[in-house]
Amino acid sequence: MKTTTRTTVLLTSVLLVGFHTTWLCAGPSGGPGAPTITVQPQSQVVAPGADVVLSVTATGSPAPQYRWALNGDYIPGATSSSLVLASVQPADGGAFQVTVYNNEGSVESAPADVVVDVPVLPFANNFSARGSLTGYAGNGRGSNLGATKESGEPKHADKKGEVSVWVSWIAPASGIVTLSTDGSGIDTLLAVYLGPTVGKLLNVANDDDAGGYHTSALKFNAQAGVRYEIAVDGFDKQTGNLALNWSLVPTDSRIPIIVQNPLDRTANLGGTLGLSVLYLSSGPVSVQWYCNGQPLKGATQYLLTLANVTAAQVGQYFAQLKAGNEFIFTQPAEVQINTEGLLSALAENKQGDVARGTGTGLNVTKSLRSGFIKPPKFNWKALDPVRGYSGTQIFATAPGKDADEPNHCGVVGGASYWLTYEPPESGLLRLNTDGSTFDTILAVYVDDGSNLGYDSLVAVACDNNSGLDGQDSALSFQATGGALYYVVVDGVNGATGTVYLNYNLNALPTISEIASQTIKEDTSTPELSFTISDRETAATSLVVTGRSSNTTRVPTSNITFGGSGSDRTVTVKPATNQNGTVTIYLDVTDAGGATATAAFNVSITAVNDAPVANAQSVTTDEDKSVSVVLSGSDVEGSALTYSVVTQPTKGTLSGTVPNLTYKPSLNYNGSDSFTFKVYDGSLYSTEATVSISVTAVNDAPVVVDDSGTLPSSKTISFYIPTLLSNDSDVDGSALSLYAYGATSYYGGTISKSGSYLKYTASSTFQSGDYFTCTVADGKGGYTTGKVRIYSQAAD
Repeated sequence: MKTTTRTTVLLTSVLLVGFHTTWLCAGPSGGPGAPTITVQPQSQVVAPGADVVLSVTATGSPAPQYRWALNGDYIPGATSSSLVLASVQPADGGAFQVTVYNNEGSVESAPADVVVDVPVLPFANNFSARGSLTGYAGNGRGSNLGATKESGEPKHADKKGEVSVWVSWIAPASGIVTLSTDGSGIDTLLAVYLGPTVGKLLNVANDDDAGGYHTSALKFNAQAGVRYEIAVDGFDKQTGNLALNWSLVPTDSRIPIIVQNPLDRTANLGGTLGLSVLYLSSGPVSVQWYCNGQPLKGATQYLLTLANVTAAQVGQYFAQLKAGNEFIFTQPAEVQINTEGLLSALAENKQGDVARGTGTGLNVTKSLRSGFIKPPKFNWKALDPVRGYSGTQIFATAPGKDADEPNHCGVVGGASYWLTYEPPESGLLRLNTDGSTFDTILAVYVDDGSNLGYDSLVAVACDNNSGLDGQDSALSFQATGGALYYVVVDGVNGATGTVYLNYNLNALPTISEIASQTIKEDTSTPELSFTISDRETAATSLVVTGRSSNTTRVPTSNITFGGSGSDRTVTVKPATNQNGTVTIYLDVTDAGGATATAAFNVSITAVNDAPVANAQSVTTDEDKSVSVVLSGSDVEGSALTYSVVTQPTKGTLSGTVPNLTYKPSLNYNGSDSFTFKVYDGSLYSTEATVSISVTAVNDAPVVVDDSGTLPSSKTISFYIPTLLSNDSDVDGSALSLYAYGATSYYGGTISKSGSYLKYTASSTFQSGDYFTCTVADGKGGYTTGKVRIYSQAAD
């Protein structure tokens, strides 16, 4: 039963900073009871301090559940069909969406933009057209729709953006500035610079996601009267509503200046790595390192060394730098393990981070009066993909997912990490998350090159629960050497933990090429030699099979193999009377299931086949003619002519071939035959026989009339065997007297006594008389004859 639900929950307007679960932007999926959204949440522009109510109406069976998200990150506790934001402030805006789901499937609402109506800031696409901000604190809004990247413009926060807008702020006093994009409706990048032109900027501070919900936040030391250039960009070219908030605390204190944030590092299992932070400060600085949000005991130096690295040490590391009562955090660095020792391989929380800058070191040679240094020069390059054959990437995940990221394998996630894999050669790639500490989702994509972000991804394979423990994931597919695959591990419903991403590339076997073949119809190819080998499997254990592109022309069973080990042969035999071209595929499969294929064409040349005369059998009765229609065939469809070769010996043929009539000889029964052949204009067929069976029928007896002379006594007797002695039966049947007439033609009487018939003449007898006798053959044949009586005078 489908139900419609509408409920309301009142939430504080303080959205928890740093909670990074993510909205999945995808269409409806699931079974017949999957949720359907009938009323979407609506975008709103509201005054500061107003209450905002966002609602969705949905149907589904069972009743749907709800998870609200801001800029793609799930909001803790927001699990009703309505979301109420009380007394909103400028930093509380953004793009809100809701996931509606049940055990039949899920659907995501359209985004509803909440914009707090504060002044529009003088953002400009071009650096030279930027406006200026003043004051100790303030906030405002704007947009980067239609924005571009200028020539010479830096890469803000060392991330992919390219849709930036600019504004200036002049510090009214010296102190510590907090700057954020809280309230924006996209994933932002934030950077602060010094400099007169876009091509001559000095970095002050930058950030990607420290503001929470994919917004940015940073702190820096400001000097009275100095103009600071602020860039707000959209990560991975995202555009939409922007918010900017600033606050200056006048003070003589200074936070440490971070010159170099710790860099992401990958170690070999059991190896050693170091994380470091470089900073400037006019006074003493205390350092405290953190791992996955927890302080590390004794980790209080700028250099953190991790020895004998194990899975327990993977995660996000950052340092707190504290000078007096002022402090600042470094940007987080990932620590991961690759068991093959591929130290440049790294899984990232954002798919868009697969192309980013890598620091080459700093040359701190010149201090500016404002207390800032020149930024490092960066060598822009893509993160190195994993290129190994068999190993494990071990890393810890954290909540977070992009707003437009697909719903991997149709399962609600919320904590995705991406790794690129480039096979060193083609083969069967097996991936699994066996050993991971939470319920994983695993998916693989390729990029179609359309440069549309997540819309450019094409799904290759995915899995949810096929791993060893029913919560791990496992999949396999035929990978192409040199292709770049995007592998993502997500957690079901945003679950996080330690991932063991195990990969194994079973390289394809090799098989040598075979040249195209040309043969005549109804012949076979010679034995064609080829060689096979494999990186993992002995040649003797490789399995070779064949396939035909046209099984009518060449049945698969007509592809036969010979040879052994590395040296093999194949013979191809087309089906009878088949011609044309067919492609033969040879598949070689190794013990791991990887298959390589070689293909070659076989061109079968048509030849003129002799026609075929069709033998047949006919049956007729004795003394009865039968029609015989000769037939034949020709595979090329040529017109046929017919000729009789040998005539029948027990009958005769009449008519014109192929339409003949056979007439058996009189009273003949038994077998007869004749032969014929057909001609297609070039070739004769072999002779075919028409077999004729003449079925015997019973012929009536042949009766010869008998006679006798009547004596003076007027009575004469006839011995019956004598009467029958001159009668005959062609079938050789014994004859008998079946009947006789009791009265003669002239009134004489006939009587039977034993084996005699007695005739007594009537008084009217003159010169002659007769009576009839019927002779039977015992098989249903009867013939009537006469016995004539003559007078003595007549004699």
